[in-house]
Amino acid sequence: MRKPPPIRNRRVSNTRQRKQQHLLEVTVRRDIARKQQTRKVLGVTCRIVLSVGLILGAFFAGKEGLRRFLWENPDYYLTDVRVPADGALTREQILAAAQIVEGRNIFEIDLARARAGLDALPQVDRVEVQRVLPNRINIQIAERRPIAWVAARADEDPSVSEKAFLIDARGVVMRSKTMLPEYLLLPVISGAPVENYAPGQVVKTLEMQAALDLIRLNADSTFFQIRNIVSSSPIATTCTRRLVWTRSISSRRD
Repeated sequence: MRKPPPIRNRRVSNTRQRKQQHLLEVTVRRDIARKQQTRKVLGVTCRIVLSVGLILGAFFAGKEGLRRFLWENPDYYLTDVRVPADGALTREQILAAAQIVEGRNIFEIDLARARAGLDALPQVDRVEVQRVLPNRINIQIAERRPIAWVAARADEDPSVSEKAFLIDARGVVMRSKTMLPEYLLLPVISGAPVENYAPGQVVKTLEMQAALDLIRLNADSTFFQIRNIVSSSPIATTCTRRLVWTRSISSRRD
């Protein structure tokens, strides 16, 4: 018997067909990759748009909520401003210096600017401004306490003179629109160049400091009270020399 010929592997397709098949596979994979990339880009874009929409919605919703429930809420309109009533400064002066207007929204009041405006007044030594919700502002002021009048001449009444000043123990000169009863009993330092003074200025001359020291020393005296000191008088000059000598001795000791 004759043996059958051996079976050999034969290619079903030729080279041209294999190239076409490879091109088709590459094209299919490329289309699939492009679709996947497109879906990924669309997904990222949708998430970004959604996030931006949520942020903008929250922003405008919060802004509208603040406008309705805070800025335009009548409960937060300023209706109560409490100022000290026992000083020389009037309520109108305090509110004008602090730039506080009743009826405005309490959150529109700039507390720092109000403090700065009040602190600029020569009569003010210390000031504190507090916001108390929902509709109140408290203003606490420690005014300077004058201890004497400063005038050019001894024969003029400083309480009615437009050129006279009040002066405190630190030498700060000031004027007051409100004439308190105790101001009428203050001693007068005359002979000072008041035309060169301005409210809020600190007078640091030796003659003025000597006169102020005399008034402070005499404040608790039960024997006599000083009514007038002439800054250019021999008494003031002698006191000035003694104060300078005392300060020089103390400085040498230090």
